[in-house]
Amino acid sequence: MERRLAGLYACEPALPGVHMPSTEPVDLLSRITGAAPSLLRFTHAQPNQFEIILQAGFALPVERPTNVYEFLRDQLGVPEEVIQQRIQTLFLNSSPVDNLLTAQVRPGSTLALSGALPGLLGATMRRGGYYSRMREGISYKQDEPLTEEHAKPFLVQVRLYNLMARDLAGYALRRGILVPKDRLCEFLEQQPPAFWMQFGQCELDEKPIPTDAFHQAAWEPCTETILLLLADSPVKE
Repeated sequence: MERRLAGLYACEPALPGVHMPSTEPVDLLSRITGAAPSLLRFTHAQPNQFEIILQAGFALPVERPTNVYEFLRDQLGVPEEVIQQRIQTLFLNSSPVDNLLTAQVRPGSTLALSGALPGLLGATMRRGGYYSRMREGISYKQDEPLTEEHAKPFLVQVRLYNLMARDLAGYALRRGILVPKDRLCEFLEQQPPAFWMQFGQCELDEKPIPTDAFHQAAWEPCTETILLLLADSPVKE
């Protein structure tokens, strides 16, 4: 970041009544990986501006295996009406999903979400659509039954395509997403001044940090992956 921005977009100090997310995702990640990742907790008035990060993919810690519907509702925090009306296309391990209640998210799972895709291909991939029978050969099939070996915390790889990246950004960031440090640094380096003006309170590993300090050197002591955690309420001047 350009040093001339120093002070202009500095993060607010901690304020009464502003709820910063708990460190629960950090504790869960410690159980999964054996070590806690670096944690960036922040407030931002426009979380959908992080859509590029969400499109590129991120990891989400999960306590135990669950079906896709419960994963979206309980783990990603997406309201039921958004699940039913906006998320039109889902891929679990590259296979289109029709029934969210039977498709299982388990260790090793990769989940991709999309809104309505255009054309015949989009209609074919849409869950529960009229043309879904045309891709029966590649549709999601029930996995082997879960065993005791699966009953432990794990990471789910998630990608959000097209409008889903913007629509679900706030939900995902409030739950806490794990992204590679290099990818985060590259993303931040490319952001315009308007992006930084939306920041409020920021903490890196529980220490307040101004946004003008988000240059490459600031991340050197951090772990190779960073947990991004968005506060419930943005702090504005």
